[in-house]
Amino acid sequence: MAHPKGPALLRQFMEQRGLTLREVGAALGVSHVSVLAWRRRRSTPQDAIREALDRWTAGAVPAESWLTKDDVERRERLAKLGPLTKTEAA
Repeated sequence: MAHPKGPALLRQFMEQRGLTLREVGAALGVSHVSVLAWRRRRSTPQDAIREALDRWTAGAVPAESWLTKDDVERRERLAKLGPLTKTEAA
């Protein structure tokens, strides 16, 4: 499984602008420890944070860049899910 590109894009964004972990964390309302964990692939930002990061970086770190191939496939499969019918419920 390929790694998501989010951590590398975040690192690149920070380096290009000379931003510290604390500055990024403060902008997003999280700790610098969380930002470091994202960059080191130890955790992934929550959906709302990924969306905020996408907006704050003007798309340089897209929300989707944190998703794995499995995540994308799961989202596509779930998007096709329709309402439960009476016969399926029985």
